Amino acid sequence: METIYSAGRQAWKIAFVFVLSLLCGGGLMWVGWDSLLHYGTGRFQSGELAPLGLRILLGGGMLAVGLGIVIGILIYPYCYVMRIERGAPDEYRVTLAALVGRRRLEARSEDVEGYG
Repeated sequence: METIYSAGRQAWKIAFVFVLSLLCGGGLMWVGWDSLLHYGTGRFQSGELAPLGLRILLGGGMLAVGLGIVIGILIYPYCYVMRIERGAPDEYRVTLAALVGRRRLEARSEDVEGYG
């Protein structure tokens, strides 16, 4: 098979960004959930629970952003093309970066829209 495209070292960078983003998204979700439940009761704050609207705005916002990051990072690897190879004249193999292992798709030239 002839390699048409290869991500090369870029794949390692993307894998690092996947892991870092999952950790950051999970941390943001944890801080958001904690703020939603306890904001205002800290030692350096007023000592009493903040109004519900403020807790929902602050904690809920952080929780939603963290959840969006985690969901996006769990979906993105199945869309990231690591390698495209051409075998027979009308046969192509696309390798995607899955979170665990690799995922390969095979396609013929006429299956690709805009071919020819």
